[in-house]
Amino acid sequence: MPCGCLRGQQQREMNRVRSQGEQQPAEKQCRICESLLPISSFGRDYGHIDGIATQCKECAVKELNARRAKRRVRFGGQLPGAPPPDVRICTQCKQIKLYSEFIVDRTQMAYGIGSVCKICDVVQQQRRRDRARAYSASETSAGDTLSTPEF
Repeated sequence: MPCGCLRGQQQREMNRVRSQGEQQPAEKQCRICESLLPISSFGRDYGHIDGIATQCKECAVKELNARRAKRRVRFGGQLPGAPPPDVRICTQCKQIKLYSEFIVDRTQMAYGIGSVCKICDVVQQQRRRDRARAYSASETSAGDTLSTPEF
């Protein structure tokens, strides 16, 4: 017994069209630009009854480029009102600096340039070294007191 839901009806209609090999129309209307175009201007989409996408290839490309631009903005691209493309904001000191003032880091997503300027990177490295020295000094001093027997 059919379920009566819209998705089930669409599936049955798809199966009917495919099994009977009905002739597809020569033209279709794009849902975005609303122009009547030949079927060759549309991509395939087997999720639809006729197996043809609802938007033409040109509109699909425009939509894809818009999504990519939005993603670029979200992941390190240029935001509205952001500094020009040859400068960047340091995540530590929050100053706008030229790319040449940043460390080169090929693992970073934004053009192979690190998020920390060279000056802040030196400060971070110095802090790490100081912490390591303090830790190793505390270990040796604790080890010295334990290793020397008290009589």
